[in-house]
Amino acid sequence: MLRNSLLTIHVLSVVVWLGCGLYEIFIARELKAARGTPREVELARVYLKYAAPVPVATLIVAGTGVWMAIALHFGFFQLLWLGVKQSLMIGVLIIFAAILPMFLAFQRDVEALPPAATQLSADAARRFARLEPWLIAMRVMGTIAVVFAIWRPV
Repeated sequence: MLRNSLLTIHVLSVVVWLGCGLYEIFIARELKAARGTPREVELARVYLKYAAPVPVATLIVAGTGVWMAIALHFGFFQLLWLGVKQSLMIGVLIIFAAILPMFLAFQRDVEALPPAATQLSADAARRFARLEPWLIAMRVMGTIAVVFAIWRPV
């Protein structure tokens, strides 16, 4: 029962994490394409409004993964496929912790804009540009982890 419950929560969180990541890719592309247009601020606000599930799902994925490793005696780095997933998640969490202050600063920049603003500030645009490669790296790492969860090489 514990295994099935943890696995269900883990898999659902992965679906939310990667699904929101795909949505983020779409909005980020639109936001970049809208640079300097009246749509830019509106897209940044939409991006931030719906970004909250990503860190929550990331932490749930990590937490349920650790819980399963301990409670179900999978251990850490005992099997190739699981060790790769665990290593990738550690990388994701390190990147997440490193970019969180910059992401929050981007959020503050956008929230500080007046309601009728038509362009991001230079600081907000610069922060978003600096965030994007790290967000892509986390998505790639998550996708590789899913591949190893399905493929499970010995």
